[in-house]
Amino acid sequence: MLLKDRQLIKESADIILRQNFPDSMHKDILVNLIISHLGLDNYLIDVINSAEVGFEKPNPKIFEVALGRAF
Repeated sequence: MLLKDRQLIKESADIILRQNFPDSMHKDILVNLIISHLGLDNYLIDVINSAEVGFEKPNPKIFEVALGRAF
C-alpha cells in the first residue's frame, strides 16, 4: 500500500478491529503486540474482543457493539 493510501485511510475512516482471540490473562497484551507489530495501531480506534462483549460473529450484536463504540 502506498503511503498516500495509508494517509487517506487514516483520515477518512474509523476502524474497529473485532477479534476472537482466546480468552486468557495476557490476551490484551498479546493482541496489542500483534496489532503494533503489523503496524495497525495507528489505524484503529478500538479493539473489541468477542469474549468480553459476549457475542461472536455472525451474531449481528457484535457489529452493533462496534457501531456504538465508533460514534
